Amino acid sequence: ITTVGDAYICCSGLSNEKNSDLEQTFSDMFFQDLDTSSKYAISICTAAIRIQHYIANELNSQPWLIDKTRSPLKARIGIHTGKISGAIIGSPKFMRYYLVGKASVIAEKVQEECPVGGINISETTRELIRWSKSIKYIPREDNCEVEGYKCYLLDWNK
Repeated sequence: ITTVGDAYICCSGLSNEKNSDLEQTFSDMFFQDLDTSSKYAISICTAAIRIQHYIANELNSQPWLIDKTRSPLKARIGIHTGKISGAIIGSPKFMRYYLVGKASVIAEKVQEECPVGGINISETTRELIRWSKSIKYIPREDNCEVEGYKCYLLDWNK
């Protein structure tokens, strides 16, 4: 959705009143017995895992990148689930879409507490993905907490 410094901000599950029949069928096939929040939490965690795999296995194997940086690229990803609001802010020449609300602030802090190369999730997100058979998480050894929410690391090195 936007960038803040060297961070990319993205979102899953924003309200969209016009879901196509195809989107609904796809969603029903893969997430039959889950509520909507769990579906989006699993989707965004899966995307985060794919991003980390791509950086580690594809991007960092490119000779042009190795020659320029001399060290592998690594990303920190933080995920939190909660309610937010979106707004278009700016002048007619420069408009931006912003997400505002406590959940977006917590997500940013969860990312800041993430080790480089990791995926940090809040306790709220962990509750929503706990039934997933494909996504595994582990407690943080340092008992990390952000605004009263425990943090967990996604185990993506498979």
